[in-house]
Amino acid sequence: MSNEISRQCVVCGKALTKLQKKCCSHSCSATYGNRKSTGENARNWKGGESTNSEGYERLYKPEHPYACPAGYVYAHRYVIEEHIGRHIHPHEIVHHRNGDKADNCIENLICLIAIANIISSQRNV
Repeated sequence: MSNEISRQCVVCGKALTKLQKKCCSHSCSATYGNRKSTGENARNWKGGESTNSEGYERLYKPEHPYACPAGYVYAHRYVIEEHIGRHIHPHEIVHHRNGDKADNCIENLICLIAIANIISSQRNV
């Protein structure tokens, strides 16, 4: 009996040699590389939560009607939707009362129409 654990090609299931890492051939490697890796299958999956460059938290919700093409929705918008029991429309704005984009507790969020958001930011609501 051999002490080695047999490894298999992730595409076709053939046994791999010591030098082969995931695929047994160039053909299988190309197939593996061309698979659409999104969501939980992505190599850099971090549990469905991310923060964009502006500091807003996003959640992976690909079934959401207003999700971006990558399947994410803004966490503050999702929290409000869960609270009011409906999807908010793109013309509705979710405002962070204390200005902290990472503070998505319901007490810190208010849903406004676009013009009201401009007025409230001038008054520091």
